[in-house]
Amino acid sequence: MKGISSKAARSAPFLLAGPGTIAGVVPLAITRLRVGKRPFGRPGTRWLAVIPFAAAVALVAPAITRFATQGGGTPAPNAPPERLVTTGPYRSLRNPMYLALLCTLLAEAFAARSRALLAYTAAVAAVVHGFVVTIEEPRLQRRFGAEYDEYRRRVPRWIPRLRPTA
Repeated sequence: MKGISSKAARSAPFLLAGPGTIAGVVPLAITRLRVGKRPFGRPGTRWLAVIPFAAAVALVAPAITRFATQGGGTPAPNAPPERLVTTGPYRSLRNPMYLALLCTLLAEAFAARSRALLAYTAAVAAVVHGFVVTIEEPRLQRRFGAEYDEYRRRVPRWIPRLRPTA
C-alpha cells in the first residue's frame, strides 16, 4: 500500500493540471464566472446539471480506487496501473474516467446555461475519443495483449452496459 500512496502523491500534479484545467479553469474562463447568467433554454435547465454530475461522481471515485487496488497504479501517465483493471465501473465501460470528465463538463454547461460551454464539451469529447482510439487503446493492447483484446471485445468504449460482463 505504501507504493500506491507514493504513486498517488506523484500523480496529484497531473490530476490537478490535466482534468483540473479541462473541467475547471477553461469552463470558468468560458463562462467568465457568471454561473446561471446566460440564457440556455428554460430556467429549469440548471437542475439538469444534477444528472450528469451525479453520474460523474458515481464513475470517477470507484474508477480511481480500482486503479490503485486492482491495478496497482493511478490514472496519471507517470504511475499507470501495472495490471489491467476490469472490475468496478470497468466491468460495464472501458473509459469511466473520461466519461466522468465529459459528464462534469455537461453538468457545468447546464449549470451555467452556456452554449459556449456545451460546444467546448463537444470539442473535448472529440479530442478524447481521438486520443483513446489512436493512442491509448493501441498502448493498452501492446502492454496487455490478449487480455486487453478480450476485454475490449466484451466491454464497450463509451456507452455502459446495463448488465456488466463477468
